[in-house]
Amino acid sequence: MKILKITLLIIQTFFVISPLPAGAGEIQEVMPSTMVLSHAVMCESIEDFKPRNPAIVFSIDLGKVFCFTTFKQITETTRIYHKWFQRNRLVSQKKLTLKPPQWSTISSMQLRMADRGPWYVEITDKDDTLLQRLRFSISD
Repeated sequence: MKILKITLLIIQTFFVISPLPAGAGEIQEVMPSTMVLSHAVMCESIEDFKPRNPAIVFSIDLGKVFCFTTFKQITETTRIYHKWFQRNRLVSQKKLTLKPPQWSTISSMQLRMADRGPWYVEITDKDDTLLQRLRFSISD
């Protein structure tokens, strides 16, 4: 019995005194693994790389409509997509590049008389995950 107590005391002492492996017990900062879509808007124009006149209804007379997006917490160069739909039919898909740590990007659609009606743009990541849907209309 005495030998068992001594053995247990030696084992407990070894585990309490022995150093931890390198890095064990340290708090390490972990970078977010996913980017964040921080701003998305449809607008009439882009000036100085900023959206101008954001809206949800646009006149056909503008001739063009823009989708503006800003992403934060980008950890590596990656791609996103702006998918333009008219009446639930995919009209155009724009592949856009994002670079760390923050990036804004735009796409646009040239308007024709037949483009009046409901539209939306789906903003998706490289894995086709929907990040946001922006609905808007083209009117006279």
